[in-house]
Amino acid sequence: MVLPYAVPAIFGTVRRTQEPILPLERYALYPNFEQLPYWRQQPQRQAAETSGKLTSRISDFGLPRQAQNALKTAADSSAAWLAQGSKLNAAVTDMMKRDKSVFGERAVTVTVASGTGEVTGKAAFGAPVGQYELDIAKLASAQKNASYELTKDAPSIVGAGTYSFTVGTADMESKRLKVGIRAGDTNAVLLGKLRDAINSAEAGVKASVREDASGGLVKLELLADETGARNAFEIKDDAGSVVSATGLNRRIENASDASYRIGGGTYMDSASNDISLPEGRVTLSLARLDSPGRLTVKVEQDTAAVAERLDDVLHQVNALQDIYSVASGVLQPMLKKRIDEAVHGPGAEGAGVMRSADGSWRLDREMLEAAMHSQPDAVKQAISGRGGLASRLQQTLDRFTGLSTDALISLKAGGFQSFTLYGASSKSYLQLPLGGLFVNSVM
Repeated sequence: MVLPYAVPAIFGTVRRTQEPILPLERYALYPNFEQLPYWRQQPQRQAAETSGKLTSRISDFGLPRQAQNALKTAADSSAAWLAQGSKLNAAVTDMMKRDKSVFGERAVTVTVASGTGEVTGKAAFGAPVGQYELDIAKLASAQKNASYELTKDAPSIVGAGTYSFTVGTADMESKRLKVGIRAGDTNAVLLGKLRDAINSAEAGVKASVREDASGGLVKLELLADETGARNAFEIKDDAGSVVSATGLNRRIENASDASYRIGGGTYMDSASNDISLPEGRVTLSLARLDSPGRLTVKVEQDTAAVAERLDDVLHQVNALQDIYSVASGVLQPMLKKRIDEAVHGPGAEGAGVMRSADGSWRLDREMLEAAMHSQPDAVKQAISGRGGLASRLQQTLDRFTGLSTDALISLKAGGFQSFTLYGASSKSYLQLPLGGLFVNSVM
């Protein structure tokens, strides 16, 4: 029987070797065999060559055109698969982290059972899920002063001269301010000078001139920067009577704290209209509530955020499988098979992870939402728990990305048949070590 292998010219003890035993018929395909970079002859090339020289470098090997095309396709497909696999791995890793898991995000819904207006809320990561009933007895307000209404173009209500006055809050030391009034200044000019002096002092008070265009009247209003009794301010004359003459010390709205209780408990006060529920991990804003009333607050897992994150993972899975399909068989079939098995694991379908008719993966959001309301812990376990979808994908991707480049390539692909060799064990392998300099330059 004639063996299809080249017989060595010198006979001796057979020993294990990594050198290929070349099929006789292969010599006809490689007229420049002695110059080819086989395992016995590997050229010394610079690792800094760019991928832009890919075509000329492949041609330098002297391989048949079919072999060149197959090699380039295999290298490009492997690089694309590994790059997309890294993106997918990062996404599933984030889904599993305790401090970043999407299952720690919360949605807050507030219903105004009595009263008018709107209340918004937000919850910290991992805040307890539950429902709260609140009674709002009083809203927090900021102090507001207003001067007399003065005729805009009439001469200033105070004579020419320099006037000083003080303004400040309980939490801020009073500041002494001055204004200079000239002969001929009008009331509009007077109030404008008072406004500018107060605003430039940054004393916790905002001043603004209001004009009644139809009546030709102007007035100066003062508003505390913040709500609450502790942020009440005082303005009074120091030298002269500009404050009392203009009526700027008239308080038309007092500063007050918000008063509320949770679940029928004792009433609590808040200097602002941002109030906290137990443990301070849920905050409500009453700023748009027009009148006191009763509220119902629900803190739930953020189903929309879970759906968005899971949908993104499935989108990346589909992109990874598309790379395999476009590769036309040059990648190992186990890549697609193992990824599909990782997605279609225990509990995935119950969480809304479905297979489309074309083989791609999709998320049934209605099914996910129903499962999140009825069995939130089961959904969390199926997606991000130990042995869940994210964990299975991560383990599969870690195993593949740790393999050598040629391990991802299927030697059964038609383009490789013309330059596949056989070792002493009759196991096929490529003449070119794809994990070396050549493939690294491609990737």
